[in-house]
Amino acid sequence: MFQRSPIGKIVSLSSLINEWHLSSTSREPTIIGVDGPAGAGKSSLCVALVSIDPSITIVPMDDFFLPPGLRRAPASEVGRQIDWRRVLDQVVIPLTRQGAGHYQRFDWQSYTLKEWHDVPAGGIVLLDGVYSTREELAPFLAQRMWIHVPGDFGLERGIERDGEVSRAWWMADWVEDEDRYILAHRPEDLADIVINGANGQEHYLRGQYDRLR
Repeated sequence: MFQRSPIGKIVSLSSLINEWHLSSTSREPTIIGVDGPAGAGKSSLCVALVSIDPSITIVPMDDFFLPPGLRRAPASEVGRQIDWRRVLDQVVIPLTRQGAGHYQRFDWQSYTLKEWHDVPAGGIVLLDGVYSTREELAPFLAQRMWIHVPGDFGLERGIERDGEVSRAWWMADWVEDEDRYILAHRPEDLADIVINGANGQEHYLRGQYDRLR
């Protein structure tokens, strides 16, 4: 049974986009971290934003997944599943140097790196996914967002989406490290905007979001 989330202030997505455009220039990017636990609805929010403003670029953190056999960082490192160093080197730093980003997408079917993607210089770029506001990336972000969902809401939503067969993988390779990340990097506490993700989809379809902070 899903728990209820608190209700905040309903705000239009267009006003959020306008705020970003006001702080953006043709040379300097506005990089936004859209963070939150698994199943919180991060990608749904990003898609809703792009449907309003197609000039926005989404960079999925899932494209930087690192399979267990390729992880070189020590086991103690938080968030080893996502190669944040590649996010930094191939996307974030080039953009902050007024260049274009260029990265190779991880393919979840073949478990290999596939085609390359370009990220245009300047404009608004959404880093979509958990670990997108981790402390190593945060200094380069114009804004940090956190999508809040109560308890195991996100986990159960993710399993509902991916099937019960995925539960063992979620529990063994994802949830524990996600919890460690939240404790160590405090992404919700340090976020500029906190959104209620429990009923996010119905708001996004109306061009709105439920802002808790």
